Amino acid sequence: MIKINIKNPNQVENEYVNNIIDALSKRVRCVNKALSYLNGSPVDIEDGEITFIKTATFAIIKKIDSDKENEVGKKYSVGDFNSDIYKASVQTYIRKINSLDSTQLIRISGLFNQLLANNNAELKNLLKCKPDELKSHHNNLVKNLILPNDLFYIKLGFNYEDHNQTSKLVRAFYRDKNFIKYCPYCNLDKVEFLHNELGETAASHDLDHFYDKASFPLLCFSMYNLVPSDTTCNQTNKGTIKFTNEYHLNPYQDGFNESLVFKAALSRSTKNRYKVVLQSNESKNTDRFNKIFGKHNDSKNLKFGNVNAFKLITRYEAEDEHVSLIVDKMNLYDKHAWESIKKYVKLLPKSRIEDSYKEFYKLSFFSSFDKEFFGDYKYAKLNRDIHDEYFNKIFGKSSSIKEKLEYIFYKEK
Repeated sequence: MIKINIKNPNQVENEYVNNIIDALSKRVRCVNKALSYLNGSPVDIEDGEITFIKTATFAIIKKIDSDKENEVGKKYSVGDFNSDIYKASVQTYIRKINSLDSTQLIRISGLFNQLLANNNAELKNLLKCKPDELKSHHNNLVKNLILPNDLFYIKLGFNYEDHNQTSKLVRAFYRDKNFIKYCPYCNLDKVEFLHNELGETAASHDLDHFYDKASFPLLCFSMYNLVPSDTTCNQTNKGTIKFTNEYHLNPYQDGFNESLVFKAALSRSTKNRYKVVLQSNESKNTDRFNKIFGKHNDSKNLKFGNVNAFKLITRYEAEDEHVSLIVDKMNLYDKHAWESIKKYVKLLPKSRIEDSYKEFYKLSFFSSFDKEFFGDYKYAKLNRDIHDEYFNKIFGKSSSIKEKLEYIFYKEK
């Protein structure tokens, strides 16, 4: 898995919040007004709010008194419906016997008031909450609610599918930013958004909700809970798996790095072909092992660990042609194959030796040597891991890449 690196994160977070806060806060405010009015409190309905308030009110009554929703003006068209009709209809409903739970409505309204207070300060914090704090932030906000009973009401204010206006703004933001070109979960399929000269979509991507929308509705618009991903990872493999902080790794937090290393092993079935092997460098039963590989004592449960959830072993085993090509290029066990590279680099100033080698690497393997740019290239981590295996076999793991290069090109006799 590749870490998603965002340049100037504070600036990007604020830009994201500014893009969607008006639309989202309006929806939350309207749901809150519906809750308050159903609980008998007077509300001021401003221009442009009545449709949202009406929708939320219908949904609540349908949930608790499905046979009485017509009493709140459903028979009126949107054009005929207005705040006076709404207020009169609600008053008629609440005067009769109904199933409203006043205590529950107060609980939910208390949460929404908290989010909207001080010019939406807490709502803004929620939208830009850091990836490692998402779950705790969500749980802290809902600590006074009764779950799962109260989730329905939260989803009226936070529903990715139903909030078309907010969701469109979110998708437009991620398409404009293109944080990463290849899926961070697999590093195999493109997730770059492209459009033609007419503005028509030519290529797009999914936005995976790391924490699922059903269990964590408050996070459905949080920036670091939305992961640009390919359809195979998001829909085919992850699907309905509920990710957790204990057994899954958020790519905004980190990538696999040295915890998981790709190795090239000779294929037993095909001569002169190599297969990809995923090797763990983490001790079992550690937090990081659990996030990447799942429960060490429950290897058959494929919901746990990113490697299992995204079926990375199977997907990379199918990349034998590519890994064989890389091994051929590296000539993994033949040090003398690097004579032509040495000659090339020696033509360049010693002060640029590291940069020069990185340029050669990019031209040879069509990916970046530097980990911070792995997300821009397919096979980036696979290529680098196999490359590093070669270097480590010859020079050991202690030397920096610069020291190794200086030894190869200038000290070797």
